[in-house]
Amino acid sequence: MRPKYCMTPRCFEVIEYGQRCKKHGGSNWSKYKHEHPERALAYANPRWKARREAWLAEHPSCAACGQKASDVDHVLAIGLGGTFDGPVQSLCRPCHLRKTAEDSKKSKGRRPR
Repeated sequence: MRPKYCMTPRCFEVIEYGQRCKKHGGSNWSKYKHEHPERALAYANPRWKARREAWLAEHPSCAACGQKASDVDHVLAIGLGGTFDGPVQSLCRPCHLRKTAEDSKKSKGRRPR
């Protein structure tokens, strides 16, 4: 079984259950759904889930470090002008968390599309 990592940016605590380590508590999914309802619906869509699974099957290694990938990431973040149908890449959890944190910093202050 693959290790799971805390989803808090810059925290790479390996966890056994849940989405975050004990230090960082519960998931931010409900907050994300409230702030970005259109994105949350798109990520819950069976079409995205099928695309994600197919991509990981064809590209099992992290594009950043070469480790086994667990996540599919939009190359250009949605918050920075990317689209759901845009290019994606496979990333391991630590690399995905790092990129997401960087993209979030860049997107702060941008006007929503």
